[in-house]
Amino acid sequence: MLDITTINSNIKDGARYYTKEESYYSQDEEVQEMTESEWFGNMSPDQPYSAERFTKMFYGDLSNCQRMRGAVMGKGKERLAYDLTFTIPGKSLSMAIHGPNGDKRLWKAHVEAVKEVMAIVEDRYAGARVQTNRERQAIKTGNIAATLVHHHESRAGDPHVHTHVVLFNGTLCPDGEYRALWYEPLRNSGVLGDLYHQKLALKVQELGYEIRETDTGLDLAGVTDEQIEAFSKRSTEIEDYLKEKGWSNTPENRQKAVFETRIAKNITESLEQKQERWGREMESVNFNGLIPADHPITPKNQETPRELLDAAIGHLSERQSSFDYEDIERFVFSHLRSFDEGPLHEEIDKHPHLLTAWDGRFTTQTAVDRDIRIIENWMKGNDTVAPLNSNANFSSTILNSGQAEAMRRLLTSTDQFQILKGLAGTGKTTAMAIAREQLPPETVIKVFAATHNAKHAIADKFEMEGATIAELA
Repeated sequence: MLDITTINSNIKDGARYYTKEESYYSQDEEVQEMTESEWFGNMSPDQPYSAERFTKMFYGDLSNCQRMRGAVMGKGKERLAYDLTFTIPGKSLSMAIHGPNGDKRLWKAHVEAVKEVMAIVEDRYAGARVQTNRERQAIKTGNIAATLVHHHESRAGDPHVHTHVVLFNGTLCPDGEYRALWYEPLRNSGVLGDLYHQKLALKVQELGYEIRETDTGLDLAGVTDEQIEAFSKRSTEIEDYLKEKGWSNTPENRQKAVFETRIAKNITESLEQKQERWGREMESVNFNGLIPADHPITPKNQETPRELLDAAIGHLSERQSSFDYEDIERFVFSHLRSFDEGPLHEEIDKHPHLLTAWDGRFTTQTAVDRDIRIIENWMKGNDTVAPLNSNANFSSTILNSGQAEAMRRLLTSTDQFQILKGLAGTGKTTAMAIAREQLPPETVIKVFAATHNAKHAIADKFEMEGATIAELA
C-alpha cells in the first residue's frame, strides 16, 4: 500500500518525527541495517546518512550552502517535503520477517521494491515549473533528494513493516537553478502503489513463497486469517472507532480515524526486544514461521504482457479518445501479474495499433475515426437551434469582461455545439456555474470530457451527469 501526504512547515515535531522513532543501535549488523535510514536520489548527499544532515535537507538547505527551493515570502506556510509511505500489504509478511525463524530476505525484497518504484518517481515525475516567455511551463529534471526511513511497528505494538520515503521539496533544473518540485503529476499518478505490490509479489515468489491476492494487495499462503487478525490490533482499533462515530468505512474516514486515535509508539524497546515479544505472541497462536520452497514459485496469472495490453487498449479506447502509459498500467496492474512494468512498456513501444497523440499520450485509428464522425456531426449542427437565452447578460456578475463575453456567446448562439477554451485557472468552472443561473430551470445539462478524470472533476463540481467525448459517437 502507498499513501502520499504533504509535509508542511506546521508539522508537529518537525523533522524529529522521522529521526527519532525506531532508530535503534544494535550490534547485530542485520538488525542495524533494518533500522538505519538511507538516502535516495540523484540529488541526495554523497556522505553517509545523519539526522543532522536530514534536518537541514528537510528545511531546504543543501550541503553546498544553497537552497533547494525559493524562500516563502512573509508568514506563508512552506511545503517542506512529501511523505510516500510504502506499507507491506497484509500482515503475514511482517509476521514472517519478525517472527520465529524470521526471513530477512523478505525485508530486503520490500526495500528493493520501494527503491525500484522511487526510481520510477525520479525518472517520470521529477520536474519543476519555470517561467518562459511569460508562461509557466513544466520541465523534467530527472533528479530528486529523498530519505528512506524504515519502521517496523504499528502504534498498537504489532509488527508492521513500512518505509517512509521523505521526498524533499526541491530539484535541480537544467539551467542550474534549484526550484520546488512540481507535485501535481505525482499526486495524480494513482499507479505507484500497484507497481509496488506487483514488484513485491514477484520478489516474494522468487524467494519460494506462495502468495494469495487480497483486496489490499497480497498475503502469504499458509498464514491463517485468525493468526493475521491477532496481529492487526491497530486495524481493529480504527474499525471500532469508525463504528463508534457512526462513520462509513471510506478511505477519507479511515485516514481521519487514524489521526484521531494515534498514540505514541514505544521507542524504549530495541528491535531485538520487540522481535522476542512478537515471537512469544506468535507462538501463542501457533505461528512458528514459514518454510519457503527451495525454488521460485510460478505466478498463477500467466496472461502475457501483449494479451493484457490488447485488453487495456480495447477497454480504454472504448471510453476515451486518448490515454497514456499510466492509464494502461492502471488497467493491467489492477491485479497481480507475472511481470512488472518493464515488459509491458516494451510491448507498448512496438504495438501496431497505438498511434502517438500528444504529450506522451496514445490513440488508435478507431478513436481517430470516431472523432472524425463527431466533428462531422458537430458541423451539421451549425446555425440550427434556438438560443438557450437570447437575452443573457452578465454585466452585473463577478465575471470579468472576457468571461462575460464567452458566457454571453454560449447562451445566445444558434449553433448546436460550441467550444469554450481557456487556460487552467482562468475561471471556466466559475463562469459556467454563473451562466447556468440564466438558463430555464427545465434545461438538461450533461458534461462531456476527453478523459474520465476530467469528466468526474467537472460533473462533481456542477452536480451534473457526465460522460466522455467517445460516448457522443
